[in-house]
Amino acid sequence: MRAAPLLVPILLLASPLAGCKRPPSAPGELSELSSYFFEHMADEDDAALAAGVENLAAWYQDNGLSEPEDGFEVKAMSTEAAYGLPDIDLSELSQQDFEDGIVGAAVVTEHNHELDQIVWTLVIADQQEVFPDDYQVFDRTFLTDESCFMAHGCGQVDALNYSEASYAGVMNVKSENHAQWRWVDTENRRAMVHRAWLTAPADINPALATIPAEFFTTVTMPLDDGTMVRMQTVWFVAQLASMEANAFMLHTFVGALKNTGDQVETYMDDNPDWGGGVDTAGPGTYSGGQGSCSTGGGTVAFAGLPLLLLGLVRRRASRVALR
Repeated sequence: MRAAPLLVPILLLASPLAGCKRPPSAPGELSELSSYFFEHMADEDDAALAAGVENLAAWYQDNGLSEPEDGFEVKAMSTEAAYGLPDIDLSELSQQDFEDGIVGAAVVTEHNHELDQIVWTLVIADQQEVFPDDYQVFDRTFLTDESCFMAHGCGQVDALNYSEASYAGVMNVKSENHAQWRWVDTENRRAMVHRAWLTAPADINPALATIPAEFFTTVTMPLDDGTMVRMQTVWFVAQLASMEANAFMLHTFVGALKNTGDQVETYMDDNPDWGGGVDTAGPGTYSGGQGSCSTGGGTVAFAGLPLLLLGLVRRRASRVALR
């Protein structure tokens, strides 16, 4: 008897779970710093973030940049930080379900380009070109002045991102997220700290999983020896049937986040004449695929969720993108 078509992705999903293990736990300092950056992005001054940047640099100095192939599993971010975010809908979760279900993973990647070019690539560039084949639609609406931010005249820029993606022709995902990027200066270096969160549960069709909450943060900075590094951390709450499924999702997230580092490097290598301080009229909208910013435009989608689902479908359908 032939299986119903919508069961095929589910059957393909189940097969790899047995072989996946959770990433090893991050050392205490690194695990705590991951959530520390996310939680202090709302501070009015940079003192706490600057202290975090220097503590992270010291951790790299003491421990090096090598990490387990599966990345690190990090401690959960605080419930208060999640529920205190603006424009977030966590109505599908009780706080107890949130605390019981949230898991996270972190990876570290090295880059061979200067900080401003990396930031321009992640904030201003056409994300459909940076991450080819990941998105069908990727729209970012800047809420504050991205040109001022890139020129270092403003400390932070905010944006709302909307994306649509299709994975291996069997799964369609629509999601919206709020993203923030912030320059942080210390006595020793300049860093860029970024965080983003789903503003509402993603629309996944067919509904292979329910992901009512996802959070993402990165810290990009030069070390004392000039090495440029980017730490990426993702947390999510997924309503799946088993611990094995959560382990698989963590494993998939780590691989996807590492892949974004390679894609960013490839894009910067191919685009040495990057835009620098973008000359736009201020807050606006960018529509992916147009390759320009103008009044009323700006776009970049949340990497974590599309990348997770990309991994799910790749590992299930034998192939198969957030930025």
